[in-house]
Amino acid sequence: PWSARCSTSSQGSTLMSMAAPCGMVTMLLALAVTDAATSPYCKRACSPWTDDMLFTGTWRVLEGSEPSRLPPCCGWDDNRNGSDAACGTYRMHKTSDDTYAGDLHGWAESGGHSCRCDKPKTRYRWTPSSCKVDLWNATAFCHILNGYDTDASDSRRRLLLVGDSTMAQAASTLMNMVKLGGGDCYPQIVFGQGDTLIGQELGHMNRGQHWLRHVQNIDPDFVVLGAGAHIYPFTHNDSRYDLVLDRVIEESHPDRLPREISQRYAPFVKRRPLRIMWKTVQPGGCLAKPVYPGDPDSDESDCLPERAQPNSYNWNLFLGRDARTVERLHAHRSRLGVIDMRMLYWRQDARPGGGDCIHYCLRDEVLSSTFPRMILHAMLNGQDMGGLESATPPPTSGAASGAASSSAAAREPVFSPAA
Repeated sequence: PWSARCSTSSQGSTLMSMAAPCGMVTMLLALAVTDAATSPYCKRACSPWTDDMLFTGTWRVLEGSEPSRLPPCCGWDDNRNGSDAACGTYRMHKTSDDTYAGDLHGWAESGGHSCRCDKPKTRYRWTPSSCKVDLWNATAFCHILNGYDTDASDSRRRLLLVGDSTMAQAASTLMNMVKLGGGDCYPQIVFGQGDTLIGQELGHMNRGQHWLRHVQNIDPDFVVLGAGAHIYPFTHNDSRYDLVLDRVIEESHPDRLPREISQRYAPFVKRRPLRIMWKTVQPGGCLAKPVYPGDPDSDESDCLPERAQPNSYNWNLFLGRDARTVERLHAHRSRLGVIDMRMLYWRQDARPGGGDCIHYCLRDEVLSSTFPRMILHAMLNGQDMGGLESATPPPTSGAASGAASSSAAAREPVFSPAA
């Protein structure tokens, strides 16, 4: 097994030194052990707490013979101009607040002028280097959402993604990659609009609802949250973004959830934790070609803070926000995870055109080769990527009830879905 081969890799140098006196057989064994040590199977799993995805991998050029892993590009804006023929005429169902789920009758549509672009002449695919990220596998993903890893009689799970239009692009990409890979769980993936997550006007628009209202309506098992572009800074500081992050950290604590939500999850319902993860910001900026981590000066990147120009979405702040987010969530890593998408900062070339420097062209593999893979990796490595802190069981005796009453203020929900 690979684990055994990896565990003996440290003996490679010793075996190599023995090769001369012991003959060719030992030499071949030493080379085999050394090869095992460099294999991706021997690398530890990437973790947002120790590995910065900005520098942990690279975007490699795909050879012409490598097959495409792209689903059809189906846009809901631009009057569907540019959508692929495979999209047909069926229109995806969305609610009045732009909430939608994977549709059994067709491919998920995307906004952000996703299909206004041509297929790129040069194809790139992100590959991790110093640590291991689980390969995308639609069957493995649905194995988790369909609850085959539990013995519960009704364990079909839902994944809820809440955020702005960039999160919608990621959600639609995930739905379609599941369908493309032969998975059957894409109707269990739901996007809920929430530009600022906390239902407050913080700069530019405030579409959608508070993230907890979506949780109440959808009843998910996994929640992915993200915000940034619609949160404007104050004149001299970026504390508004930190306010949103702190609110989510507080609101998501099991003891602070509204009772109508908390009673659906552990400890009230056995073996049903609410797993919450934060997706880093989808970076802004437009470039003519990719920027590589090995030589960041090879092109003028307006996604990096020292070069970024102020703009309507303040994307010059995004990279700093991501760094602060990972640092703050590290203290709560037992119940909150991070989906680190900072490898996207090198791909400001993959835009739909027309002056849109915040969304991605979905005819490029920029999202399809990264986001589904990173979210599956987070689920498979849940203990390190975000689990659930044990909540206090409800009191069962008078004494316990009295103690609970005395501390009721400390456990009062910070958000009421009925508000």
